[in-house]
Amino acid sequence: MEKLYENIKKLKEEKLAEFNIQNFYHYAEDDRYFDYVDNYLYYYLMTPEEVEECIEERKFYTENRITGVFELGNKVTCIVPERHTMFDEMVSIHEIAHLINFLNHRDNDKSIYREIIPFFNEYEYLNQIHPFYAETYLKMRRNDAIECANKMNMKNERDCLAYILAYLTLEERKNNYSINKLNKINTDSKKLEKSLIRKGYTI
Repeated sequence: MEKLYENIKKLKEEKLAEFNIQNFYHYAEDDRYFDYVDNYLYYYLMTPEEVEECIEERKFYTENRITGVFELGNKVTCIVPERHTMFDEMVSIHEIAHLINFLNHRDNDKSIYREIIPFFNEYEYLNQIHPFYAETYLKMRRNDAIECANKMNMKNERDCLAYILAYLTLEERKNNYSINKLNKINTDSKKLEKSLIRKGYTI
């Protein structure tokens, strides 16, 4: 944790990178998207149908970005955007990764390690399309980490730490990771933090 807080101090001094978010507004491609979901996110699931039953697609307006995993009573719902752009695909992959882990073990939802595997899945998906998108994604996530470092307070500390840790881990391991091993952890691990640390996915 000491190294994490040292990095947070450095992030506070850094300037935001320039990138064009519109690079992610190319049209979505169902074949490409479902290929990734089936062959990576769902690969280690015994019954993908249980995950599919929880997914609800909604229109995703810029000013009303309500996505994520929600639990009301015994019902778990994962809200993802209708896929019209590559950005919608990224958000969907991110949230489905969260859903798989949430259904595996709900306590992981409180861990500051919870964003690591969703970040790596977005990065991998974009890298398979073209490395340019993966590099642009890193700039976007770096800016998110800088903003989190600067706005972190007692109320939002856990969420900010999760985003900062995920970015720093991705930056450190972007050339040396296994998306399959990460997704196996996501599907099977009861203690996300311990599993990721054991496999070296930490800073």
